[in-house]
Amino acid sequence: SQRMVHDHPVSELQSVTMRTSLSINPAGVPVADLIDVARHAESTGFDRVFWYDHLSGVSLGGRGPHHVWSVLAALAASISTIGIGSLVANVTTRPAVDIALAAATLQDVSGGRFVLGLGAGASGPDIYAAEMAMFGLDAERAPRRRARVSETIGFFRALWRGDEHFAGEWCRFDGVRDVAVPSP
Repeated sequence: SQRMVHDHPVSELQSVTMRTSLSINPAGVPVADLIDVARHAESTGFDRVFWYDHLSGVSLGGRGPHHVWSVLAALAASISTIGIGSLVANVTTRPAVDIALAAATLQDVSGGRFVLGLGAGASGPDIYAAEMAMFGLDAERAPRRRARVSETIGFFRALWRGDEHFAGEWCRFDGVRDVAVPSP
């Protein structure tokens, strides 16, 4: 009989490639240093580097991080082979259209190496919710935040496939045409 691992034949598992990514804590770190870290990650075999999307450093243990899309553009222009990504773009603090256009732009700037990670934010006593309160942003309960992520994904799909209309609770468009679309 064939040897199985988690209900898969061993021969199938031998073709699996492991990818390694580096998540960089940006709290209080100058962008030039972050670029150096990304270059080192690229030269030592990492597959991707990810940048946090936070508004302040309160949950990261240091001074506030720089703007996620600006730093990712700098990383895309500074490294040439590994992927870059958002970890994670918060749909509660970023308008869906901003995320959509940033993703399309970063996909172009990076030559197709951008990975969009989306998140729902936090609420309650969670340390990640503190930055929401600091800026007067609603920290809705988890089911509502998850619904917002789902709706935002629907918004992206409709926008990027060329639909002219989308109507949701948190994001919408009407009569839209000629917007940037990520490729692939």
